[in-house]
Amino acid sequence: MEIEFFANAAIVKTLLPPVPAAAAMPKWWLNAQRSVPNTADVSIGSPDAPTFKVCQPFTDVLRTGYIIPLWQDIAYSDTSEYAPMSESRISLNWGRGTDVVNIDERLKPIETKGWDSWSEIEGVEEGLINGTAFSFISPWTIRTPPGYSCLFTSPLNSEDSRLRLFAGIVNTDTYFNSVNFFFGIRKNTSMPGVFKKGMPLVQVIPFKREEWTSSVAPINMYSEEYNIKQSTIGQLSSHLQNGYKIHHGCPIKFK
Repeated sequence: MEIEFFANAAIVKTLLPPVPAAAAMPKWWLNAQRSVPNTADVSIGSPDAPTFKVCQPFTDVLRTGYIIPLWQDIAYSDTSEYAPMSESRISLNWGRGTDVVNIDERLKPIETKGWDSWSEIEGVEEGLINGTAFSFISPWTIRTPPGYSCLFTSPLNSEDSRLRLFAGIVNTDTYFNSVNFFFGIRKNTSMPGVFKKGMPLVQVIPFKREEWTSSVAPINMYSEEYNIKQSTIGQLSSHLQNGYKIHHGCPIKFK
């Protein structure tokens, strides 16, 4: 399968291209320890306790799909002293950076949305600075094969602590246009600051659209499901470490 990333010819060579997520693993993951001294099991010969770094599901989600890096520096600052006391405002500045160039118009890389806060989304407003409803205007237009869509989200398990980037699904096989990304700025973000060009901004995960049904059922003693589950437990238990990776690790490759 192939996913295609397009940008206007006038700026495509100035942009940092999307890359496979496996090529953009966060530095904290690369530097993390694989194990630490085991304080829970003090039996003789017990191995060190593995950390999240050896958890295959945790790692696989980091390297699934593609990463769109931020295409230019974006400075932010607090301008609340110039606004009513109840309305904290954030100013964004991209200097003379690259705007998104369309055939008929030039668009700013960030758009301020037409609402004052995220109060309509339960539980969100409490974590975001009021009046910081924005969207990144992506320079990329994405195309996937027929029947395939894309999930757009902040980098899974590795989102920037200053941003709340909202996830969305786009049918990129039929919608041939740039995709915008809603975001807000979190409270307690140190001001002023800069979102640096090249920072991992969006994780793109292509998937096939299919219809599903669901069911709920018990696992009865000695049923086929019971035996399969016990066999799986036995597989994992036969290894001190990496049992899941050895028997069930089959990550999809993204190039």
